[in-house]
Amino acid sequence: MKEQMKSLTKRLEGLLEEYGSSKNHVLYAKINIHDWSMFDEMNEVWDAWFDSGCAPARTCVQTTLTSGYLVEITLTAALIDKTK
Repeated sequence: MKEQMKSLTKRLEGLLEEYGSSKNHVLYAKINIHDWSMFDEMNEVWDAWFDSGCAPARTCVQTTLTSGYLVEITLTAALIDKTK
């Protein structure tokens, strides 16, 4: 779980930057986790990814995932105002 979370958060960070946002501008996250017994491992990486005070609202649910994935994350983020 930790390996997949680290890889996933790195990919998400790249996508957020590519589209004009950042991890600290995430407003909401939906996290699908394959095995609830891995929640603490997922949460450890998740909490470490955000700067203090920047973690978004989130929903976590257990669901069946395919292709060997243990976690799936959908984000909603605000654009960074580059005019300031």
